[in-house]
Amino acid sequence: MTSPATPRHVDHHSLAATGFLAAAFALYLATSVRFDAGRPDFFYLADAFLHGRTWLETALGPYDAVVVGQRVYVPFAPFPAFFLAPLVALVGPDVATSWQPIVNAGLATAGLALLWRLAGRLGVASATDRAWLLLLFGFSTATWSVTMRGGVWHTGQLVASILTFAGLLEAFGRRRAPVMGILAGAGFLTRATLIAALPYWGWRSLPEGIRARFPTDLGAAVRVSLGRAAWLALGFAPALAFALWYDAVRFDNPLESGYGIAALPPFLEARRELGVFSIAHLGMNLDYLFWHV
Repeated sequence: MTSPATPRHVDHHSLAATGFLAAAFALYLATSVRFDAGRPDFFYLADAFLHGRTWLETALGPYDAVVVGQRVYVPFAPFPAFFLAPLVALVGPDVATSWQPIVNAGLATAGLALLWRLAGRLGVASATDRAWLLLLFGFSTATWSVTMRGGVWHTGQLVASILTFAGLLEAFGRRRAPVMGILAGAGFLTRATLIAALPYWGWRSLPEGIRARFPTDLGAAVRVSLGRAAWLALGFAPALAFALWYDAVRFDNPLESGYGIAALPPFLEARRELGVFSIAHLGMNLDYLFWHV
């Protein structure tokens, strides 16, 4: 039996993580609390869902909206609205909107918490090294900027980061194909471009030994791969079915998300002419990602 005088074991990693995350949350909040993006679309879309509607009753800005008669549709993927629905149900959309800086600071910090765990799972044993990785992601990428600015665009990006890190934790953990399919589906319903990660989730869902068996036992490897792909697809299917239904209900076209018909400023209108989902945008995005810090 341990003596009361015996010093208790201190988990230095947990202390370091708690301290870093608390400081990150405070900095995120301090730099965003005075900034009002004026676009709390997801909070009001959550309220619309809670009242059985797929549309807003008032446009929250001149751009990034699809107006059909008296209905205003949000073109952005809807999962963040579901994510925020419990808060909106509890306090209402107006109060929840006033808490947007706190919500976004919390979302960004949650992403960093998952990154801390992911770094450990990938073999980064040093708490100092993990802290540097979190500092790099949290304050040397667009994460800090989108957290500070808020708004419908950036809240979605923060939720997408959380789902991506959760998927990577599963991919480098138990690798359960249905779980990765569900997370991939939620990511797709948050930022549609995350569907491009689906083949990677499928690859990571394969058992470790099966990849080595492709050259020597192709038949067995293919059978296992098809089985895992089926489970991945089963997890992803509800999100895809909802997306098709959601777009059909709103625009009478299951393949029109709203991105292609939303009102945009001239600069983005010209970019959209190159394609909604096109490699033509890659150069500009890489420029913003690596040079515009």
